[in-house]
Amino acid sequence: DITALLSLADELQDESRRAEAWVRQALVAQRSGDYRGSLQASEQALAAAERAGNAHIRLRAIGRKVFALSRLGQGQAAQQLVEDMVAQARALGDDTSLSEALGSAATFWSKSGDQARG
Repeated sequence: DITALLSLADELQDESRRAEAWVRQALVAQRSGDYRGSLQASEQALAAAERAGNAHIRLRAIGRKVFALSRLGQGQAAQQLVEDMVAQARALGDDTSLSEALGSAATFWSKSGDQARG
């Protein structure tokens, strides 16, 4: 239950847990077609991940935000985030983060009609 995760994060004053809970909320909203809710949750996740200094969760939050923006017709904003997300994942040097970032990028590019990239 995401509410319980957020309560626990508040109790522990743990920004990484808070960010993770918001990423999960963004995904739940996304899967139910609530793209505005997903965007709001991804922005909450991004802010918490930045406060925590957690680059891995930050990238996951950006991935959720990209998806929401693209579904809300804000392709240009999403594209800039995609490019930044992939560059940041490469800079981390972590294969898991890079894999997730490239997966989000491929989904965005395939949905945006950019077949050369997607």
